[in-house]
Amino acid sequence: MSNQSTTVAAYPPRAAEDEIVKIPMSLADYLRLPENPNNEWVRGVTLIMPPARAGHAAILGALIALLYNSLTGCLVLPDAGLRMPDSRRIPDIMLEGAGVGC
Repeated sequence: MSNQSTTVAAYPPRAAEDEIVKIPMSLADYLRLPENPNNEWVRGVTLIMPPARAGHAAILGALIALLYNSLTGCLVLPDAGLRMPDSRRIPDIMLEGAGVGC
């Protein structure tokens, strides 16, 4: 029997400002959680990450613009979900396509 009621009821936990909270749970339980771009699921553990700081966001924006303007035939995908058999990741940037550099 799933421990969904205890796992989901404890969500979201409190954490220090820069702390990554780790909660063991199944993929099925993770998929029942409210959608949150700061959450990732990796090998049976949900990672709840703090929001990005201003410096991180500024660098990310500049890098996205640079990649978008420099690469042809590529899609520059910020915050796109990456589904793997043992994880659900949300990388800052993904490149997709068959162009130069992809």
